[in-house]
Amino acid sequence: VKRRVQPACSAPQSWAPLRSEPPQRCRVQAVAPRDLAPSREHLGTASTTEPEDDSEEDHSEEDRQDELLRVKLLQVAFAEELEKRKRCHNRLQDLKGAVRVFCRVRPPQGRELQENDPVVVRALDCMHLQLGTASNPVNRSGSVSPKKRRPDRFAFDAVFSAHATQAEIFEDVQDLVQSTIDGFNVTLLSYGQTGAGKTFTMYGTADQPGIVPRTIEHLFRTLDATPRCEFEVKCHMVEMYQSSLQDLLAPTGSTSGPALRIHREASGTVGIDGVTERVVRSAEELAAAMQTGLGRRQVCET
Repeated sequence: VKRRVQPACSAPQSWAPLRSEPPQRCRVQAVAPRDLAPSREHLGTASTTEPEDDSEEDHSEEDRQDELLRVKLLQVAFAEELEKRKRCHNRLQDLKGAVRVFCRVRPPQGRELQENDPVVVRALDCMHLQLGTASNPVNRSGSVSPKKRRPDRFAFDAVFSAHATQAEIFEDVQDLVQSTIDGFNVTLLSYGQTGAGKTFTMYGTADQPGIVPRTIEHLFRTLDATPRCEFEVKCHMVEMYQSSLQDLLAPTGSTSGPALRIHREASGTVGIDGVTERVVRSAEELAAAMQTGLGRRQVCET
């Protein structure tokens, strides 16, 4: 009531005249019994407002708890779907084959072009390769055999012609990166004689990166896309040269350190005793470690 009356008598000196005037003209008559009903109603309204505020707070707390529960349920559902996706992805990889063999045909180069050597290896389709032609039959040892009249055909899980790009090669193996993140062991082995194009396929060049640099980029791009999970990436690089293992990331920069020994863990995984492992936190760090190892390896004809 005081707050309602105060605006009409805001100055203290106005109280005396109000007391001297007749009651019917005084603004204070708002406290008369017959006029108290609206005030009581107002007070009643004011008094019932506070429980409404408490009720709103209760509703807000309930809504917050409902939202938290909904988030937890979504997290559980997401984890279940992630596990299903993992199983489906790796089941698909198993259906493709636990061991897959790809063949890439190297285009003619250098002396072969100068001497106009015949092309005796040809990709027939995405899975079949032909060795030799009717005019230039080739036996299984790779030499021209004039006695043969029918070229041999071979089947692979995938065949890449001499015109295949580095991106096309990586497209067929990039799903294995996800298998690695899912906890499965993956090995990519490049096999072939000297000059067959193994190094180019695996490492490539600055303008045509191969499988390894593309794998590094794809790995960390995938890890960065899953911020709710924590990952630690470690690397080591070992060379087998003349039946001995050499640590290419040894701190001293020398490959003449202690002998490395391969052992099998109780879980079935294979490890190397004494090898240098580096923790890498970015694609750049892993690429730098790879370049360090490549600079220390030894090369000879095979």
